[in-house]
Amino acid sequence: MTRETENRTGYVERDWPVEGAELITLVGDLDVPATLELRRALFEALGEAEELVVDLTPLTVVDASVLGMLADTARVRRADGRRLAVIVAEESVAKLLHITALDQVLDVCGSRTDVFRAHVVAA
Repeated sequence: MTRETENRTGYVERDWPVEGAELITLVGDLDVPATLELRRALFEALGEAEELVVDLTPLTVVDASVLGMLADTARVRRADGRRLAVIVAEESVAKLLHITALDQVLDVCGSRTDVFRAHVVAA
């Protein structure tokens, strides 16, 4: 956590854990600035990351704006022959992705280990 994020209710972290893969982690309750930060991170990753992973595990609330951004990003990536993986640990979030049919367009994984193991196998 940086000085910039320590007083916010929610924020977005970006990391590149393996070559060609970007990990975007959503933390806390995303406020308007954090939602805009997420939009920017996803947009930048569209052109940069071969593999894109969004970790929803530390996110407090998954709202319609987050779901919409994930759906839009997945659609663009699929058109380019690439995937969008999400990490979901909470059963309630997995159920929400199923109800909204987003589990049909997202690669849903249970942990970072699972998603990056799949990345290494696919490479």
